[in-house]
Amino acid sequence: MSTQDQITEILNAMDRNPELAEQLRARILGDDLPATTERLVNEQQAMAELLEKNVELSGAMANVMAAVQARQSRSDDAIAGLQRGQEAMQSAISEMRTDISEMQSTISEMRTDIDRLATNQSRMDAAIAQLQTDVETLKSDVAALKSDVETLKSDMVQVKERLDRIDGNLNRMNGRIDNMAGTHYEYKVLKNLASIAGQHLRLRRVRRLKGPYTDENQDLVERVYDAEDNGIITESENHDMWLLDLIFSGRRREDGKEVLVAGEVSITAGDNDILRVKNRAETLRKAAGTEVIPVVIAEHIDPERQEAADQAGVVFVPVPENRI
Repeated sequence: MSTQDQITEILNAMDRNPELAEQLRARILGDDLPATTERLVNEQQAMAELLEKNVELSGAMANVMAAVQARQSRSDDAIAGLQRGQEAMQSAISEMRTDISEMQSTISEMRTDIDRLATNQSRMDAAIAQLQTDVETLKSDVAALKSDVETLKSDMVQVKERLDRIDGNLNRMNGRIDNMAGTHYEYKVLKNLASIAGQHLRLRRVRRLKGPYTDENQDLVERVYDAEDNGIITESENHDMWLLDLIFSGRRREDGKEVLVAGEVSITAGDNDILRVKNRAETLRKAAGTEVIPVVIAEHIDPERQEAADQAGVVFVPVPENRI
């Protein structure tokens, strides 16, 4: 029997017996293809594309069979067409196998990622549990810290009270020291009064009328009280004037005229010194009826106080303590 006759007989048998045709197709395509195709359809949506290719192959096979039936007389062409169909089917099967392999690789990677995700989740759960433990420990530490802070606040209040008492004692001590220093400075000024008046005020024949370690001049006292009795000054002005640190007289070298000097003595000249000596010098001028020079004798004066003294007509006499 020729090859053409064999093919014709096969085709006729397939037409008569669909089951035989199905077995032949299964033999050509392989026994495992339907089961593999069913698993792929169930596992991934990508198998739909493979099924579409299978449909295309089935159509191609049908076309091949139709071409064989139509061209029975041209067996060589039919065989060639069958071979081409077989090659196409084999190519499609190869592509399907490649897709299956790729899909299996993807599934393996997905499983690996899932395993890794599960491991990471376990680690995260452990870390969260440790974090919760640390938070509880931190809460306990914060509570202890709050208690310590409250204790510290109480201790700080007691320390502040003690410091306040110490500051008060220091202020009193500093005040006493300042008073002692001021008294010592006044004594040194009084001791060197003639030199100071001659150098800075151009006065000679200086006489102390009132000051530290100096009895008040009785003649001046009588003149001041006479002024009060005559209404020239008030009782308040009289009492305030005698609070001057220093009163002395001297004669100017230029004209020999006797003048009085009302002085405030301070290590550092302040606004109160300037204002007091100006007002008290004015009272002394009215009471004595003679020229009175208001003077602030100090070791130091800042530019603002110097300007205030100039505007008030008060003479500043600088006397460094280390030079007297």
